[in-house]
Amino acid sequence: MRESPMPDDDAVTIEINDRLVTALRNGRVLWQTDAVAAAPGPIAGEPRVRSATIHGEEVHAVVGKHSLVILDLRTGSVLETASD
Repeated sequence: MRESPMPDDDAVTIEINDRLVTALRNGRVLWQTDAVAAAPGPIAGEPRVRSATIHGEEVHAVVGKHSLVILDLRTGSVLETASD
């Protein structure tokens, strides 16, 4: 899954697999973060990254059914976690 915030060549894109959220610019990896490990436990549902979207300078990753991991778009650092 990829999401591009801007249509220019310098845009950051996001890819996800079951555990990792990866940010790329011009095809080069900027950072990777294990969102499943960062998610608050216990994780409801299958422990995998379901989606990740760019919101301004943040990446919001949904893990399992409803755990949220908010990452810094520039560094991949975990800014906040939440679960309902």
